Amino acid sequence: MENTQEYKKGRPPKKSYDSTLLMQELIDTVTEVYQNTNDIKATASELSLPPNKVKKLLNTAKVLTYPETEQIQSLQAEHISMEEIQSIM
Repeated sequence: MENTQEYKKGRPPKKSYDSTLLMQELIDTVTEVYQNTNDIKATASELSLPPNKVKKLLNTAKVLTYPETEQIQSLQAEHISMEEIQSIM
């Protein structure tokens, strides 16, 4: 009879990952590299990430802030739909 506890053939068992922790580690890494380079393109290049992804992660970390972002977040907090926000912006 096959022992299900022991890995023998085929695909190894799926690992369990904490996606929240992994995302925070990515944000922290991008923030650290950006603070050293002070340049989005250099950060993106060093981490092999697209510059837009770096900007988004820095925005999420509140390292970069834009007035438009704050306005959009404020409108979202008022439960205004994205279609309405687009027309407002």
